[in-house]
Amino acid sequence: MGKIRWLIPPLLGVAAFHLARTSDAAGPSPGSVPAVRQERDPRSPSDFEDVIAGFDRKWAKLETQRANELNSMSVAGLQARVLELKKKIAGFDPETDWDMVGRTEIGVRRAAVQLGKLAKLEALEWIGKEAPELRASVMTGVAEVDPDLALREIIAGKSQSPCFAETLMNLLQREGEKGPAELAQACEAVSWDLDYHLSDDPFGERFSLSPDVDLRPWIESGAALALAQDGVRLGNLFSIWGSTDPGQALEYWEAWPDDRPEGGGFRAAEIFMAGMHSDEDRNRILSAFERLPDSERAKVSTALAELKETHRAWAMQLEARYPELVPVGKGGSE
Repeated sequence: MGKIRWLIPPLLGVAAFHLARTSDAAGPSPGSVPAVRQERDPRSPSDFEDVIAGFDRKWAKLETQRANELNSMSVAGLQARVLELKKKIAGFDPETDWDMVGRTEIGVRRAAVQLGKLAKLEALEWIGKEAPELRASVMTGVAEVDPDLALREIIAGKSQSPCFAETLMNLLQREGEKGPAELAQACEAVSWDLDYHLSDDPFGERFSLSPDVDLRPWIESGAALALAQDGVRLGNLFSIWGSTDPGQALEYWEAWPDDRPEGGGFRAAEIFMAGMHSDEDRNRILSAFERLPDSERAKVSTALAELKETHRAWAMQLEARYPELVPVGKGGSE
């Protein structure tokens, strides 16, 4: 498949194009020579909104056409498509247009996902022989149509890259909906040291919980704590915990297992960041904080103050939102 190539989102490209035109119409910047009078662009914001809306409609239509084409293909047709695009990718060289490479890589992954939906176990067996690097994409398709089968295959399979990290977390969150016991059993059965890479963000937290997940099964079953003790960090855990049960989250933030030197500060910050965009959440979190003993409140404030040394912008946002967190004798503008 080759290394991942990043594409400029089409929406961003359109916006950049029109901003460039706006800049040209306005003339050189004030510091340029010779200086010229800058004219206001006569176009209103609604003109740009119309351009973007029109592009969105065209893009949605194109995506629908692509989906309909894949949905109409047979198993044999999808297998042929995968092999065709794989061969095309292998023929690319460093001079190949990056947009062409990106479109082709997206195309082969989409075909693999559809193959997984249509053929399930047959697709997994075939891809393992013909294009094992696409197994995670096939498993994405299997998980969409038969999540129980997908989870069994991930647990029992011997592939080093059984699925994308997002697929695994979606399946486990589904187990959590069945109950705490089912979730704990599934988490214990998963081999967490395999290559569950992210589908589109190599720099993100691999095992992240969805913002709308019901966190109770993860806490009540002990699954979240057991994973942390094994070195598996769940992204968004304390942020979600802070928005749903800040009092309980503040009980665990300090002692929660974490191999990061600043792990405690990050966890405390995540709890309070959950209230950045909602006054209701902010007040609930702050109320839980103020119910803590003085010594515990001091620990939270100190951890956040120390975080400022390495993540100043983040810490300053918290201080602005929660001036109550600033330790006595210290200010947010130091």
